[in-house]
Amino acid sequence: MPVENDLVFTLAWDDISPATLPEDSRQPGTELFRRAVTGFLQQQYEPLGGKARIIFNDTDRTLTVRWAKQKGFQSVKDKAQESLRRGDVGVAIPLLKALIAAKANDPIPLYNLGVLYSDQGRLKEAKEILHTAASLDPSNAHIVVAIGVVQARADDLKAAIRTLEQAVRIAPEDPVAHQNLGACLLKQDEAERAESHFRTSLKG
Repeated sequence: MPVENDLVFTLAWDDISPATLPEDSRQPGTELFRRAVTGFLQQQYEPLGGKARIIFNDTDRTLTVRWAKQKGFQSVKDKAQESLRRGDVGVAIPLLKALIAAKANDPIPLYNLGVLYSDQGRLKEAKEILHTAASLDPSNAHIVVAIGVVQARADDLKAAIRTLEQAVRIAPEDPVAHQNLGACLLKQDEAERAESHFRTSLKG
């Protein structure tokens, strides 16, 4: 059983960016992959206070991280935000998973992880995570826009338009909501409505 201060969470092998591993260690399931991933994750977590133990599951291509947290947990949030600003996805995803495990009711790490998955084309996972974030903060227009973007990327334009219209109702002056809604409307040959939202987006 984990002690009270332990964080236990699961990462998919796809959460590990090959760019964070040596070239000879990027083949999932190999011993070199295991060693490289273990070293990378321990390097990320241990300076923040604690010791990480990594358990691999070949059957479902996941790994379980058990982090014995000791101190300085707030710095995990700081490091996650820093990695997001740098665009360092390989570092950001494991840190966001740690934050979600520690603070399940905080929608922001869920939102950030959902956006990263969306950008990676992992749309099903992104949709599930973003809907969880929206359930925690339904008036957050950024989260609603992100759901609309996932729907648009999945070519479900009608759903995307409904979702983005909801985002515009929540935040009438949000330029990102208007821009994405305009793009979806244009793809549906609704040029006049699209132009109106593009114009509004330029005022933001």
